[in-house]
Amino acid sequence: MNRGFTLIEAVIYIGLFSLLMVGAITTVYELLQGSAATSAKTMVQDEGNFVLRKISWALSSAASFSIPDSRELVVIQQSGSTVDIKLEGAKVAIRESWAYFLPLTTENVAVSDLVFEEIPASGGAPAGVRATTTINGLDFAITKYLRK
Repeated sequence: MNRGFTLIEAVIYIGLFSLLMVGAITTVYELLQGSAATSAKTMVQDEGNFVLRKISWALSSAASFSIPDSRELVVIQQSGSTVDIKLEGAKVAIRESWAYFLPLTTENVAVSDLVFEEIPASGGAPAGVRATTTINGLDFAITKYLRK
């Protein structure tokens, strides 16, 4: 009795193995694509949160502030130093005490909007600033009031 594979059996096994491999490769590709998309969204979220934290930091010890342009915030700190935050092209930039502007955002993201809005003092409530920005299509916002 001959106990080997026939040519037809070998072709069927190779076909089934090929189908399994195509399915496995497709699954791996989809997992990698999903991982890349998640990483990109996480990076944008991190960049936006970093910009908001810098704005909050600048206003945390502010004596006063001005908004010369809706895309620029100038904060005079209680120590007398100044912090200037503005939109430069597709980046948010910061400058401390009349040094050079340095980017807050990286090359990996594009900032399409940065708007500062003054909240006037009313009654016993202090003045404040509302800042909104759009980074890679995601909106970020912060509202900060000056301490008295």
